[in-house]
Amino acid sequence: MPHLLHLTATPIPRSIALTLFGDLDVSVLVKPPGRVTTETFLVPEQKRQKSYNWIEKKLTEGNQVFWVFPLIEENLQNYAGPALQSASEAGSKTTQAVTKAYQQLKKIFKGYKVGMLHGRFSGKQKDKIINDFRGKKLDILLATTVIEVGIDIPQANVIIIESAERYGLAQLHQLRGRVGRNNQRSWCLLFTGKEQEPAVTSRLQFFCKESSGIKIAEYDLQVRGPGEVYGTVQAGIPELKVARFSNSPLLEESRLAALKLLNLTQLKT
Repeated sequence: MPHLLHLTATPIPRSIALTLFGDLDVSVLVKPPGRVTTETFLVPEQKRQKSYNWIEKKLTEGNQVFWVFPLIEENLQNYAGPALQSASEAGSKTTQAVTKAYQQLKKIFKGYKVGMLHGRFSGKQKDKIINDFRGKKLDILLATTVIEVGIDIPQANVIIIESAERYGLAQLHQLRGRVGRNNQRSWCLLFTGKEQEPAVTSRLQFFCKESSGIKIAEYDLQVRGPGEVYGTVQAGIPELKVARFSNSPLLEESRLAALKLLNLTQLKT
């Protein structure tokens, strides 16, 4: 029987790194029967308008859409994201902020009911907005990452994530989990204005192809590093003289050898 049980909906590299020390065993809860894998796509900026047309088509079919933004209000110093554009607003730079995008998307999708949710709303306001979305009084819900956990809207099956490069892979995986909860076909679109950067593209393309939280965390461990296991830094590759955290087969072999040696020692004592 375990003395301590760690639970995580979505593992991060730091969690995976803890298992490398040999004192943790991992159990994975499998998806419920019939659960369909969410189809994920990286959308370059030049295809944004086409994606809007696709989103509108999904709305006409009765689907509901989550639309996630990294900021509540515009911060020019941190601005690094793509512009929201409609046919009438082509070339206009806008924002990663949900408050400003709310005004724009209401015009772009003017035939549909658009709501907004972020951390500055009171608890009662948040509950009302979520209940309105759940009751299909809203077609599109614009939000920050407040929807990352604890939100269950079974009929929502499209999620758009703006400035996807700003999120960790575990957080993207957690956000993607807001859709596809009703055994129906679902989609996740990742918007980024940095598709020309190889490091950004490679990690997001990997995410598009992979649905396993464990495999995503292992990839993130190799690329981003675990940070300090006994410290506060959550990224970076520790300085090891010989071994590499990316050499998973050798790590597993070392762990098994250590367990075997430990068992022999215990038998002798």
